[in-house]
Amino acid sequence: MVAPIMSDFSALFEPMQWGNILKVQFNLGEVPDEALISNINVVPFVGRWAVVVKTAAGTYEVPGGTLEPNEPYMETIRRELLEEAGAAIKPGGAFMQVGYWHCQSLLEKPYRPHLPYPVSFRVVGFADVEIIAEPLNPDDGEQIVSVEILTIADAAQRFTMAG
Repeated sequence: MVAPIMSDFSALFEPMQWGNILKVQFNLGEVPDEALISNINVVPFVGRWAVVVKTAAGTYEVPGGTLEPNEPYMETIRRELLEEAGAAIKPGGAFMQVGYWHCQSLLEKPYRPHLPYPVSFRVVGFADVEIIAEPLNPDDGEQIVSVEILTIADAAQRFTMAG
């Protein structure tokens, strides 16, 4: 199963650099050390439909963000789903981790003092959710202008349109 994914989406597994901030590489599977998790991304689904959010800047994204001090990463997933999509993992549901970004900071100090540095992991997975509210849009977070429930093809098109 892993070999076809890696060959079909080989660019995903290539080392890359995100701006002048991080060198990253995506890996399938579980994070090797939970103490090094700094960020999460979750692809929410309502049944077979993907949930994407549109930011005030006009970009389409999936919910995600940075762990707060002493916050377990599963709590970050729950918080970010609610803040950015007004969503909650369905009762009896679970977050299913697909992989993680291995991140090597290029900065002189951590992004936030409580985060692991210089190596950290960004966990990536999916969950079956229900929309329970409007996005909370906290002042210190991304401002979400819409939540869209789309086919996977339409979600991919939104991400491609936004660059």
